[in-house]
Amino acid sequence: ADDIIMHIDNVKTDFNTSGHTLGELFDNLVFTINARGGMYEYYEHNTNEVLQIILHNTSLTGVPGEKIKLKTHGEVNDTPIQISTDFEDRRDEPGKSVKDISFTTHAQVAETDWELTGKIPLPFQIEGISLHSKWTGERLSSLNELLHLDLPDIGPYNLSGTLNIIDEGYLLNDLQLQIGSSSLDADMSINTQSVPPEVRIGLQAQRIQLDDFKEIQVRPSKEPRAGSWRKNTGRTVEAKQELLYITDQVVLDSYNAIINVEVRQVLSGADHLGSGTLSIYQQDGRFKIEPLQLILPHGSISVDFSLEPAANERLYHLNILINELDYGILGRWYNPETDLAGILNLRSSLVSESPNSQSIMANASGFFDFSVEPMQLRSGVIDLWAVNIFSNLIPFLNPQGKSKINCAAGRFNIKNGILTQEALLMDTSRIQVTGDVKVDFNRNWIESLLRPVPKRPQFFSLATPIRIMGPLTDFSIGISPGGKIQTLIRLATSYIVVPMQWAINQKVPVDGSSECLQLFETRTQ
Repeated sequence: ADDIIMHIDNVKTDFNTSGHTLGELFDNLVFTINARGGMYEYYEHNTNEVLQIILHNTSLTGVPGEKIKLKTHGEVNDTPIQISTDFEDRRDEPGKSVKDISFTTHAQVAETDWELTGKIPLPFQIEGISLHSKWTGERLSSLNELLHLDLPDIGPYNLSGTLNIIDEGYLLNDLQLQIGSSSLDADMSINTQSVPPEVRIGLQAQRIQLDDFKEIQVRPSKEPRAGSWRKNTGRTVEAKQELLYITDQVVLDSYNAIINVEVRQVLSGADHLGSGTLSIYQQDGRFKIEPLQLILPHGSISVDFSLEPAANERLYHLNILINELDYGILGRWYNPETDLAGILNLRSSLVSESPNSQSIMANASGFFDFSVEPMQLRSGVIDLWAVNIFSNLIPFLNPQGKSKINCAAGRFNIKNGILTQEALLMDTSRIQVTGDVKVDFNRNWIESLLRPVPKRPQFFSLATPIRIMGPLTDFSIGISPGGKIQTLIRLATSYIVVPMQWAINQKVPVDGSSECLQLFETRTQ
């Protein structure tokens, strides 16, 4: 058969039949064919890429009135595989009248079950075959070693649909993808006549439960890895052997893709988030998300992202806009029992030319702005360095819990991995805090001096400057050098200064949330 090559070694056959005529001998034939060793190769009809299965044990058995059974134990990409196929026994029909033979195949590989049902045309040709396919597995990551890809650890999953083999490549129609409680309908085409091959996928879902995708992580891209693989004629050539990430350049260069996702209802636990859309483009080694949009009952999220090769490095573009998001959703994502609540605004535009995703911020330029109005806010629940610094400051700004934490906001500019603030404000019902912030993402280091100011002139105020210094993940907070002396001077002069402030200062609102929001919205660069 075209596009298929099979070698079989060490064959042992067993035939048993009876009858008075040649026809009866054939009709009553019971046969078993066993083989040890061999190889099966399927060549993709456009690219000539080869799928190779090493055969260890193969058996073919036929009993009159039953289906012919083919069983194979072997390996593909060093991964054990078991294949069992039942063929319709058509021996009672004249040979020339048999135009096709029905079959069902079950394959078990890498903790995944694959079922394929259809008809083999006679004479055999690969183009025009239509097969019903079904893939099921507990975790998608179980396919890592088989595909040499680092896939997310999500599941259980179930994918079914109709596979049509056409001249241009493959069509998968009426696809239904089930991941946990999330269900998507899809159509997919793979054009293997294009160079590189082109994949188009359209996904629609009535409902997506984000809890089903908690294990998806943004993996750090790594340097190219050495190894070997088999391609085309089976020759061993220089290539990759370690697991590849789907954003590794060798993967991005291997195919083009357009993926459109539309979800009518997005859930996160018991939270009804709203609707979402996502478009992914992969073209000539460039990867783009344009955009990811979530429309929520309490806020919206929009993300644009692109990745493209640049000299010996990679060029990253990232734009994020979060508008009045109830960040309690993020807290309940981590812990469904949390009482976390508040409003988060975030706006950022970054560009970075770096060798991998781990060093994006160390090479980034752009800006980062945020404002947050907390009802409940705890360090570490939202993994955002600015918000976590603010939450760690709360005990210093409000040591006895006598004042209400209203808001925090900042506008920051980033150039070559160095962040400095354009504006900064933290507001409680008793004090406002301004200051200077510098973050060096090359060293993962923060240096900050914050100056609290009482909203009402007070005798003997202890508004001592606060210093933040250290690694972003383990910074220390304390009184700044000279802060005690400044406090003593204010204490000594307060009986003179405070009455003057009462006379000339305007009253500052107890709740300065509007000031935080105005600071966030007023970007000047």
